[in-house]
Amino acid sequence: MHGLIKKIVFDNNKLRIISCCHNNQNLQTCNYVSDGIKLYVAENEKSKLVQQILFNPKTLVSIGANDDIINIKAYTSIVKKDKIKSEIIEDLSKKEEISLQTSSSIKIVEISPTEISYPKDNYTQVFPENQPSFLKELSITFKSSIKLWLKATAAQFLVASALPVIFGSMFALYFSGSFNWLFFVLTLLGITCIHAGTNLINDAFDVETDSINRYVTPFSGGRRTIQGGLFSRSQVFISGIVFLIIGSGIGLYLNFSLDNNIILYIGIAGVIIAFFYVVGPVKFAYRGVGEIFLFIGFGPLLVIGSFYVQTSDFSWISVYVSIPIGLLVVSILHINQFPDYEADKEVGKNNWVVLMGRSVSRYVYLLIILGVYIALVVLIAKDVLPLLSLLTLIVTPLIIKAVIILFRNYNKPIKLIPALALTIFHMISFIILLTISVILSFYI
Repeated sequence: MHGLIKKIVFDNNKLRIISCCHNNQNLQTCNYVSDGIKLYVAENEKSKLVQQILFNPKTLVSIGANDDIINIKAYTSIVKKDKIKSEIIEDLSKKEEISLQTSSSIKIVEISPTEISYPKDNYTQVFPENQPSFLKELSITFKSSIKLWLKATAAQFLVASALPVIFGSMFALYFSGSFNWLFFVLTLLGITCIHAGTNLINDAFDVETDSINRYVTPFSGGRRTIQGGLFSRSQVFISGIVFLIIGSGIGLYLNFSLDNNIILYIGIAGVIIAFFYVVGPVKFAYRGVGEIFLFIGFGPLLVIGSFYVQTSDFSWISVYVSIPIGLLVVSILHINQFPDYEADKEVGKNNWVVLMGRSVSRYVYLLIILGVYIALVVLIAKDVLPLLSLLTLIVTPLIIKAVIILFRNYNKPIKLIPALALTIFHMISFIILLTISVILSFYI
């Protein structure tokens, strides 16, 4: 390496690094240490730098001042080994305030130069060993894009709309013996797009409350793609609209493939709920009725719609069986509002937990869960659901544990994380078992 480049690297303590994701550039100044070729900086795991390089490892770095500046093109990665991480944090702590006690939230960014230039001497050195091959770079870009969109659309929560559609379709098979695979796949795809669009629009308009939320969990607090510099607010909003348009287009195809306009009316209602859930001036989620509209959207609308697509017939029975499904989804929303309580209250997002307070809202959660099982027992007693639906009782220990955790830790957001996970797993398991029960009852 050029002697003056080495001197600049070792004489300076700070570097300027530019990271970028979807044309959203981020410039940060960081303290660094070097092993001679590679550079290392420490950043909070939620910082824009860390978030962006997880999806786009290419960065631009500059070190020095005035004419004595070197420019570096580099690939970055996160140091995984604890021993190396501790050693780097120890070296960096001599330059800035980093303690090993807080290192769990610190990520060490390794900067591997692919090209170093020294404009003053028109000198450039290339490091081909740090440059991935064309195919590997293509693979990294593809995988990163998939991961980014899965994160942005909250793919892990799309089961909340997919499972009601699957149940409604299978219940149609149980009830009428009719089933159309093409319509089933299109319904599932359309609803998934609308749900993904809803998540994106929610993030675009919940940016204020998500930004000030101190208790972000894997299940609440938003996707933070805007806060992490992965997308701009307008990009998130426009993407949400595109997903809604795709989902609506599929819905229109299904509507005109069937008799009457039932799917059209259900689709219009669903899109209105999806769009105006957090968008003004309506803002259902800010006016104490978000839970009600969520129940309607994820319960009756999804189950009735998927039932009608298969049978071309409206039946009140499809309304009745949608009740426990809607309540299950509301249970997830309700318990996720506990960690968000302070942030939601500050921005005036008046959901039930904010309006009633966390202590009282514990009992609301309990009532929602009781409502699920009361509805189940009544539907079985009235021969609407098969006796085999009692299979769902297998998962009651999960929700009992979630209730206990909530009642003990309702004002301790981090300790609520297991209850949030259990509530989601309970919803998934319950609907899967209910779906299996109606399929088995049809064939037995």
